[in-house]
Amino acid sequence: MPQPVVNLRSTVVAGTRMAGAALRNGVLGALALIASVGAIYAGGSWYPGSPEPGADRLPSIDSLSDTAGSVPASAIPSSTIPLGSSPEPVGTVSDAVSETSAAGSSLQPQPSSTSEEALQTFIAPIAPRRPAEADGVDLRRMIGQMLVVGFPGTAASDVWPSRAVSWVRDGKVGGVLLLGGNVKSPGQLRMLTSRLIEAGGPVRPLIAIDQEGGAVQRLTREKGFRGLASAGEIARTADPITAFTIYARQADELASNGVNVNFGPVVDLASGTLNPVIGGLDRTYGTAPEAVLPYANAFINAHRQKGILIAAKHFPGHGSSAQDPHLESVNISKGWSNLELQPFMRLAKSDQTSMIMVGHLILDGFSDGKRPASLSRKAVTEKLRRGLGYDGLIVTDDLDMGAIRDQYSLEEAFVLAVAAGNDIIVHANTRAPDPDLVDKVTEAIVLAVSSGRIPRSQIEQSYRRILSAKGSLAERQIAGQK
Repeated sequence: MPQPVVNLRSTVVAGTRMAGAALRNGVLGALALIASVGAIYAGGSWYPGSPEPGADRLPSIDSLSDTAGSVPASAIPSSTIPLGSSPEPVGTVSDAVSETSAAGSSLQPQPSSTSEEALQTFIAPIAPRRPAEADGVDLRRMIGQMLVVGFPGTAASDVWPSRAVSWVRDGKVGGVLLLGGNVKSPGQLRMLTSRLIEAGGPVRPLIAIDQEGGAVQRLTREKGFRGLASAGEIARTADPITAFTIYARQADELASNGVNVNFGPVVDLASGTLNPVIGGLDRTYGTAPEAVLPYANAFINAHRQKGILIAAKHFPGHGSSAQDPHLESVNISKGWSNLELQPFMRLAKSDQTSMIMVGHLILDGFSDGKRPASLSRKAVTEKLRRGLGYDGLIVTDDLDMGAIRDQYSLEEAFVLAVAAGNDIIVHANTRAPDPDLVDKVTEAIVLAVSSGRIPRSQIEQSYRRILSAKGSLAERQIAGQK
């Protein structure tokens, strides 16, 4: 089975002719991917019970093939980043420990890893790209780029996957969310993602998945993939360098199967409360920022090296919750502490994470009234975007969760999410799959813009951020084929 990105060059050439004539200036600029020797220590929603654009108005693909200033993975010393040469899977901690130990003492973690100075060495910042041009682009196409929607089914020829392919081809969505029910085997997954990629033309769709490890993973060993240990198990049994090895292999598997977004790592802090969905599922690396960040950065850098975007989650901190937002509203005001904000503050400051995911968490000082943070402008725009100075993509957790679905209509949830300042709105569309979902929410957002509830300029800003991120994906794909 051919890899889904093999024909990207021909797609680039064809797409350039279509897209170049439509915009005065579609150049996104060059991505500077700076990976220092000391920066290898380098964020998946769980859905319990879930089954395991047209290109004529979009920026020129010329901008997506400009790799000036980027640093290929081959330029990073292999003695520093222990990817290993064995083609055998490394999905467990014990496998990675054996491989890493064999590489020699130079791969042992450095001392004083909990100091602020040491934490900063884990950060490999991404230089900002020049914004994509949004002038003249149809409002609905810009809104479409903000939507990442799920669908049932596995075969690209089936009704629902074919519908998703049409959404991508017509520019109605910017990406799709794959859950366990969309994945049967590596061959099947590659066929599905290749159809989605082909439909996207010059601007590749985001193909997102939750592959944290442990309880939250879609590519399991039972389905023929490597599988991945939970964050908690990795933190208990491996150092950050070994974790990097594990995550690099995982990211390579994602990339080879056409996936370009992994919703992880979880940077929530484990707390003493009985948390059913974070600590209870072993999804966190530890109780303090100094314990969480080295492993989170290993996850981030390993995926970035393979051209996979990630989403650190769940802002402003999910570790102290006693309820599950997949099932009900969650108010964390009583148990939450400022310490839970620290991982997000440091990642935002470092500018190394592609996305930050906002949780459906009600928190005094972050929520607009009783709205969850994901739908609150106070949390998304005032706290995360302005307060922390984060300029990357802000993405919602799944709007198909009970905390949202049971409190808001479909259209109102999307409008509130965009009005709050989120760039990407995620909806699994699995509880009651709706073939008209995309059209419904798009028209609701268009109406909100027309009425002045959402400024058009805000849609344009999100569109630019998304296209810049997609440009970086194309650069890395082309660099990987050379």
